[in-house]
Amino acid sequence: MVNKLLSTEKKQTFGKLGKGLRLMFADGDMEKLRVSFSQCRAALSLAGHLFPEARAGHSVDAASTIGYTALAAVMERVDPSRPASSHAVLPKTGLPPSPPPTIPLPSAPLSMRSETRSPPVVANEPWTHMSPVRSPAESTGTASTSRSHATFASSLPRFSNVSSMIGGGHGDNVFGTADNMSDITDATSIISRMDISDTTRQSYANGDKLPKQAIRMKIDPTKAQRWAPKRTVGNITEAAKTALATAVHQKHHKMIEQLLDQGVPANSASGNNLLCDAVINHDLESVRLLLLFGADANGTDKDNCTPLYAATGASFFEAAQLLINYNANPNQSAGMYGESPFAVSLSDAKAPFAHMYLQYGADPSAVMENGDTAFTQSMNKYTPSWLIELMLLYSTPVDAKNARGETALFKAINSARLDLVSKLLSARADPNLPGPKIVLWPAVHHPAILEELLTHGADLRRAPGVLELATSTNSTEAVNILLHHGADTNAKKDNIYTPLCSAIRDDREALVETLLAAGADPNLKALDWPLFKAVSYHRTHMIPRLLAAGADPHHPKGLIESAVAHENMPALNYLLRQNIDPNARNAKGYTALTTAIRDNHPEYIDVLLAHGADPSVRGQDWPISMAVKRPAILAKLLPHIQPSKILPGAMELAVVADQLESVRLLVNAGMDPESKNGGVFSPLTTAIRENRKEIFRYLVDEAGADVNTPGEHLPIIKAIRRHREEDLSYISHLLENGANVNLMYRGWNAVLQALENGDLEILKLLMEKGRPGPDLDQQDDSGRSVRDIIHERDLIEEEEILMGRRGEVVQLNTLEGGGKTKRVGVQVKEFVL
Repeated sequence: MVNKLLSTEKKQTFGKLGKGLRLMFADGDMEKLRVSFSQCRAALSLAGHLFPEARAGHSVDAASTIGYTALAAVMERVDPSRPASSHAVLPKTGLPPSPPPTIPLPSAPLSMRSETRSPPVVANEPWTHMSPVRSPAESTGTASTSRSHATFASSLPRFSNVSSMIGGGHGDNVFGTADNMSDITDATSIISRMDISDTTRQSYANGDKLPKQAIRMKIDPTKAQRWAPKRTVGNITEAAKTALATAVHQKHHKMIEQLLDQGVPANSASGNNLLCDAVINHDLESVRLLLLFGADANGTDKDNCTPLYAATGASFFEAAQLLINYNANPNQSAGMYGESPFAVSLSDAKAPFAHMYLQYGADPSAVMENGDTAFTQSMNKYTPSWLIELMLLYSTPVDAKNARGETALFKAINSARLDLVSKLLSARADPNLPGPKIVLWPAVHHPAILEELLTHGADLRRAPGVLELATSTNSTEAVNILLHHGADTNAKKDNIYTPLCSAIRDDREALVETLLAAGADPNLKALDWPLFKAVSYHRTHMIPRLLAAGADPHHPKGLIESAVAHENMPALNYLLRQNIDPNARNAKGYTALTTAIRDNHPEYIDVLLAHGADPSVRGQDWPISMAVKRPAILAKLLPHIQPSKILPGAMELAVVADQLESVRLLVNAGMDPESKNGGVFSPLTTAIRENRKEIFRYLVDEAGADVNTPGEHLPIIKAIRRHREEDLSYISHLLENGANVNLMYRGWNAVLQALENGDLEILKLLMEKGRPGPDLDQQDDSGRSVRDIIHERDLIEEEEILMGRRGEVVQLNTLEGGGKTKRVGVQVKEFVL
């Protein structure tokens, strides 16, 4: 193609005309040639990164590079064989330099002009004025003293971006197209990432690249290449700092270098980390320049992100290598999750990062800001096992704990990773170390892991009750594994729960059979005894098996009561057929009969009475006393008990319960209607006190209760005290049935009570219906008579009522003539009333 273009240089007229015609159709060939050169340039750049020694200070024979020089001229490259000259001084205006002119090429067709761009020309500006800060090795002559040799990489071929390799285009950036070495980085990064994800990762997964032994390397920060800026004094304007940030964002490397060389700091103080920005942009050249001019490889941005953390997350392997060379710390926690770069690298796609970090001092057991360690955090469902092998190869403490006290073994078990558990145990992880729990507890949920732990020496004595946990999880496999390794079938979890009772509770009949066959004690109490557990949880089908295994239905007592309390009729019938005492009391003293009465279960009462339950045996209370509240139940009980065995206070309790039918049943059964409850409360006085008018009339009119027999007091006095508004029916009925108003009880009678109340209506009623009439000479406990009390209190109206009655009596005794005397007496009585 070059010969074709140069063939008409010396020709005249028609030759030049032919050249113009050929150039009209040469655009496609030129574009193909340009793409080919771009691909070659990318390959050379990648080779330069892979073999840095070829880029160092080795001299190249100029005579052998004539072809390369010609090729570089066509590609708009500077001939690297020429000696470097001084840089041009930056203008003082602070504005970015204008892009250099480009070599004119034949015009492209209109269809291609919007899609293609000419490669930019790189200005030949040697860096001889720079004053690098040299290490001791450089001062002895072991390193090149010429900055142009050290920066040979900056003169490698440059192309627009990856799309230019395939003929695509891109738009202009703020600073034009003068320099864009980051485009090389993009291409090589993509190639490297493809290699990591497709080739390297598979090699690690197959174990091909796993090292046989740990290789550790140390970084000497003093030997990291650093350059001091030419300008080291004076204030740096904010505009210059902003220009540097913009140049980094736009990947304008020449401007970055010039600004850094003029003293603009590589470490931004505004919260933005230029190094992180360059890493996120996949701009290796910007990363190199910033590090070269003193950027902190461990600095953080406003999001607490470090450059190495960003490089790892973005799979930017070349940047990570470069940062490691500048002493970046792979153990430094960063990001919103407080993870180290090494922890981020522990995934299938980032294995080369993890290996490199381990070589350069990554500590898998270092506690990160999130409280975890990289080693324990990697014990999840996704980390490949060969990464765990890699960390173990680098002597990771296998039993180290994170800030929460969790061990790697504990977390591997919780993640159900049998492969990781096996590798940890093979690395001598302690299966008896709490982390924070004894690892046998979570292993119960994963029988294969449980078997692995027990095979490697896990001590069942350190986890008492683990068999109960396996039973609760209904894991027959785990139960069999534990029994095979000698687990105690009667060991209690939390000193309460036994495997057998838990199996009964959860209705695991097969496990009950397994445990009983292995020697579980059917009489060992957990929260309850096995038989009681079977009754309370309605596992009636398990009762025969427990009895056959030796369970004692008579101890402790109360099994029948438990069946009634839990409404388990099948169990009740089965147990009663086993001749268990129906009157046995449980630990609280309850009997089955009193429980059935309390819970109002007539059908259970019928079964119990049919099997010999005794209503005279006290349980929670006396059965008859409890039954008076439910006449239907009382009617079932009375035929099975002698009247003499009925509690004397049962009738009074029936009055309190306002159950007239129960009172009738008790009276008909032969109970005395005047029997007192507690030796004090009679049914009649209770009926007056509780205002049970129907029961009161039944007791007085039908049951034959004595109206003058005291209960808590005389019925007439109780009636006067409980006088309710205008209702005098209780007092009147008692008087009509022979209540004695003068009867003294505990130094008190009805007349004294009426005077105490000051109720004239009651006093008149006593005068009218009382037989005999009020005796004014009756004395109270203090020896005062009714007459004395009237005079002491000046009770004029009361005296007139009472004396009027006596006046009638006097007249009846003194006046002559029976008819006349009777008539006068009636008149006096009417006057008094």
